[in-house]
Amino acid sequence: MAGYRRTVSFPAMTAAAKRSGCKIRSLSLPVRFHPVVSDMNDEVPILISWSGSFIKSPSPMWLLEGVKYISSVIDSLLRLMNHPLSVEQLRDSPTTVLISEDLLRLADSYGSFRNSLLELAPLQADMRTALRRQDPSYVDLSIREQKKAAQIIQKLASAVQRAAKARPDTTGMSTLPIALYNAMMALSSASAIVFVGISVLSDESTALAAPMAAGAEKPMTCIDVKWIMCTLNRKLRVKKKEAITDGNREEEQARAKIAAMDNLDKLDECLNTMEISCENVYKDLVNARVNLLNILSFRSL
Repeated sequence: MAGYRRTVSFPAMTAAAKRSGCKIRSLSLPVRFHPVVSDMNDEVPILISWSGSFIKSPSPMWLLEGVKYISSVIDSLLRLMNHPLSVEQLRDSPTTVLISEDLLRLADSYGSFRNSLLELAPLQADMRTALRRQDPSYVDLSIREQKKAAQIIQKLASAVQRAAKARPDTTGMSTLPIALYNAMMALSSASAIVFVGISVLSDESTALAAPMAAGAEKPMTCIDVKWIMCTLNRKLRVKKKEAITDGNREEEQARAKIAAMDNLDKLDECLNTMEISCENVYKDLVNARVNLLNILSFRSL
């Protein structure tokens, strides 16, 4: 009949269906129990728990485990960003640009960290050569160079840690950007811990090798006659004691050499594996940022 619109009616929900607690999925956003979201919600707490177990003297295996957790969270981020339902949310969210900038900073940090690892490897080789030669001056020079490299890594870790604490205001922000920000904060904090851990391991190797540099001559910057006379007098006073202490010093240096060489072996293995893992993390972060840039480019059209 004219004047009537055709409608489609659905049967009312039965009492049994109400008691079963069935849920209606929304097409605007992957729901909380969507596999992609669930994976990230499971992996981020694991990464946060790992970061909370940091100790002053971390082991190489513990640091490599942390990089594995970091890679897992980034993989979940990539899957979530590539989900068709997530693209709409990210495209319309004004915070997507901020997340993209965070990804860029973190990717740059991993690029610098990987370069530091590549620079640290030959310094480790120099330290090993100096220990084998038992040359105090060479050992002392290797220690100073390795400490400089460790300080660079420490500064890099501090910069990443500051970025992790710069959390924006999430008032009025939708669920998906908040989840991404939580993941980014966890990634930044864990990355800073990995950087600090490598710096600590490097400092430990130099500390073990320090007794081998105990006789190194310090470079003179100017001629100081008074300092030379005091040094000669001191050497004359302790000359009688040297015969007694030489044996103890040699024994101490022998123990230090063995400990330092063992530590160098473990650190070399850690650096090789860490360099490969960090390269993969760097590539994944770059891919994640490219995905966000593609999403933003569609918004600008």
